[in-house]
Amino acid sequence: MKLVVPVAAFVLLAQLALAGPPIASVAGAAKLQVNGVTIPTRSDVPVSVGDELTTQSGSATLKFRDGTGIVLHANTQAKIAGNEATPTVRILRGMATYSLAPNTKVRVEDDNGTPVARILASSAAAMRSVTESAQTGVYRSTANRAKSSIGVVIPSSAVLSGQFVLRADTGSTGTATVVLPNGTHLVVQQQGSSYVVTSVQVPVNVPGQATTYVTVDASVLNGATITGINASTTSGSAVQVTIVPQGSATPLTPTQVSTAIQTAATTAVATQVAQGQLPSGSTSAATNSPVTTGQFSSTAP
Repeated sequence: MKLVVPVAAFVLLAQLALAGPPIASVAGAAKLQVNGVTIPTRSDVPVSVGDELTTQSGSATLKFRDGTGIVLHANTQAKIAGNEATPTVRILRGMATYSLAPNTKVRVEDDNGTPVARILASSAAAMRSVTESAQTGVYRSTANRAKSSIGVVIPSSAVLSGQFVLRADTGSTGTATVVLPNGTHLVVQQQGSSYVVTSVQVPVNVPGQATTYVTVDASVLNGATITGINASTTSGSAVQVTIVPQGSATPLTPTQVSTAIQTAATTAVATQVAQGQLPSGSTSAATNSPVTTGQFSSTAP
C-alpha cells in the first residue's frame, strides 16, 4: 500500500523541516498560504521566524505561545521577522486586528516598519513606552498592566485606491462608499460636483462571527474632500483618489491616511468594542443595518 502525499503538503513539510523552531501557529482562512504554499483549511500549522503568510479569502489567526493573537483579514500579507525571543509581525498589506498578551515580547509593525502596538491618540497621557528599542518595542498601559493591548494595523499601501459604490440603503441620494482594498469603507456624500467624507467604517473580524463594520472617528478625514470621483463616476468602478482635509489645500499622504484610520480604529476597538459595545453607526456586514442594541463579543482565540 502506497501513501500518497499531495505535492503542496509535501513542499510545506519540506519547508517546515528547514525552518527554525516554531514560535506560533496559524489557522483559519479558506485560502491561506505559508511561503507561497496553500495549506489545508483550518489546519493549525506551526510557523517560524522568516515565514510569510498570505490570506486570500477569509481570515486567519496567528497564535503565539504567550496568548498573543493576530487576526489577518482577507487579502492580507504578513511576515514574521525578528528572532525566537522577540518576534516581529510586519503587516505588509491588507489589515490585521491584534491582541497582545500582558508582558509579551511580540512586536507588531506596519508596512513601513513602524511599531503600531497600542497607539491610542486619545489615551496618550495614560500610556508610556516600556521599550522603544529596535529589539522589542513593546507597549503597555500604565493604568492596568494586566490587560491585553488590542488594536488594528492598517498599512499605508493602497489606501488611496479602491472601488466606488453608490449606496441606496441609506435613503439619502448622493451617498456612496469608497471601498479600500483592506475592506475599510470611506462613506462619502455628494456636495455639488464633489464628494466629502461623512464617516469611516473599519471591518473588525472575529473568527466564527460575522464581520462588523465599526464606525470610527478619524477626525482629520471628517469633512475632507475626495478628488478622483465626481457626479459622473459610475458605481462599481475602480478609482484612484486623493483626500484633502477640510480647510486645507494640501492632500493627505497615504501614511497620514492609514495612520488616521488606524489610530481611530484602535481607539474604538480598545475602548468601546473591548467593553462589548459598538460605536454609534456601526453596521453588520450581513444586514448592513445599524446595530443599536445588544453586545458585541470581543472574544478572540
